[in-house]
Amino acid sequence: MEPLSALVVATALLAAAMGIAIQSIREILTPHHTPAAFTLVILVGVVVTKELMFRVLIRTGGKTYEYPAHFGGANIRMEFPAPGTPRKGWPRSARGQSENSVV
Repeated sequence: MEPLSALVVATALLAAAMGIAIQSIREILTPHHTPAAFTLVILVGVVVTKELMFRVLIRTGGKTYEYPAHFGGANIRMEFPAPGTPRKGWPRSARGQSENSVV
């Protein structure tokens, strides 16, 4: 009975994916009007706010925890940390060192 249930769920997921793909293609091909000018201002505000929140998170994590990179999604930005971000206490992989390297 389990294989049959798995087959039904997999079929439903594939049908949903096909529906989303078809609708996405239709939306891409349909001409739309350009967004209002204020949406760019909102986008810039959102990006700046997220960046500030990320930097506060890293700074607070660096003071509170030994490995701040393990908390709050900081792993998303691990490859390209912001200039001046303290790296002391971060795992070796985050500092660009292998586990076998001597610190």
